[in-house]
Amino acid sequence: MSAKSVTGEGGISPLLQGSFDNLCSLYSIVNGVRLALLPLQLSKTQSRALFNRGMHFLENEECGEVVRLGLNAKDWHRVARHLFDYLDDKNIADLKGGKTAFRLMPEDLGAAIEMVERAVARGTPVAIELKKAWNHYTVVAGVDADAWRLFDSHGHKRVKKSALGLSGSGARHELGARAILFMPRF
Repeated sequence: MSAKSVTGEGGISPLLQGSFDNLCSLYSIVNGVRLALLPLQLSKTQSRALFNRGMHFLENEECGEVVRLGLNAKDWHRVARHLFDYLDDKNIADLKGGKTAFRLMPEDLGAAIEMVERAVARGTPVAIELKKAWNHYTVVAGVDADAWRLFDSHGHKRVKKSALGLSGSGARHELGARAILFMPRF
């Protein structure tokens, strides 16, 4: 596949997480939303409000261990839906309803890679979980022949496709079976 990108030239930079938190799941949602809204750019205040809204939701839903342990895919989906509703209620964007897609990862690695790459080629940011080496949620924002370009809260720039595998495969980076989120561009 030829190089494709969601951000294009002169795009925005991802928000970065702190050194001692495990909030990459929340950052992946906020950063994915920021990409999905391009060319509209959320202000720093709007981005912070979105992040704080996610933290408030986690606190109220008794997901307080997320800072120490990280977030599971089920709760990651719940936070994303909550934040999409918030954006809609504030008339910032309509990212809820049938316009977002939480999907299971296909059981074939080639099909999983193709599904993500087709979405990125259409301009759709794709948030995913990479287990094992990084144990991390991130956003796929671009595709090169040998790697995915990331819009990442921890500063990761690329993940080689040859290092990807499905859950339980033993690959360096296992794609979380339940942790994939497609966000359309507007």
